[in-house]
Amino acid sequence: MTDSSIKTASYQDNPFKLIEPDDLGVLGSTRWVVERADNVWINRDRLERACNEFLTQYTPPSEAAWYERFHFHDGTERTVNWLLVLDALNFCFWAEKGQPRWRIDYQGEILDGYWAEAAALTRAVEEGIALWDARYLSSMSREDLAHIFRSVPAADGAAGAMIPLFEQRLEHVHEVGRVLVERYDGQFAHAVEHTGGDAVKLALLLVQGFSSFRDIAFYRGREGLLSLLIISCRKYCGITTCWHITPTWQSVSITRNC
Repeated sequence: MTDSSIKTASYQDNPFKLIEPDDLGVLGSTRWVVERADNVWINRDRLERACNEFLTQYTPPSEAAWYERFHFHDGTERTVNWLLVLDALNFCFWAEKGQPRWRIDYQGEILDGYWAEAAALTRAVEEGIALWDARYLSSMSREDLAHIFRSVPAADGAAGAMIPLFEQRLEHVHEVGRVLVERYDGQFAHAVEHTGGDAVKLALLLVQGFSSFRDIAFYRGREGLLSLLIISCRKYCGITTCWHITPTWQSVSITRNC
């Protein structure tokens, strides 16, 4: 793993110095890559300017923002489990070259990508599928998941494209259910409470407890952490109030949809 508190003496010694402890271990591992990259580099002056411009336009939300049209929310702990499923399945929506994209029809609107995933999971709840039930998730059938992600038929009436990496998504669903049952009495809200509402602690809990959130890559034989990259970027760009874990469980989705 990476050094969790890497620092350098000065900008002159290393322009990629970390001025704060690297709690998530992401910046330390990616720094090693950046320092050795041959074909890609970071323009520090432009990066600093971009961060400053962003911060001048950024207003911390007074309360958790929530786009209700495509997201299930009932004000209970069920929403927390639903969000965990949403995040565990939120990856890779690109079709193979020459193949149609996966799309769904939700209330007369054709969607693809992340919004299609969110709407498909919301549609499933509206149809009576208990996506908050950890035991159900741990043994969900291929047929059930295929029904949840059913797509818009092709123009010739043939079956539409299946969501990419279907088998991996089924594995993620099973893992979410299994870990919730084994460690949190079926409720991810217990994990949120255990971290005391600390987004970094919750992110680390996810990576350590759920392999589907443990995104790593290797560069020149060294492990690099990709998980939690966006929350790291937010933190080190000076945004410290971007997550609000509230009693109504409106925003605990911290790793995939920042």
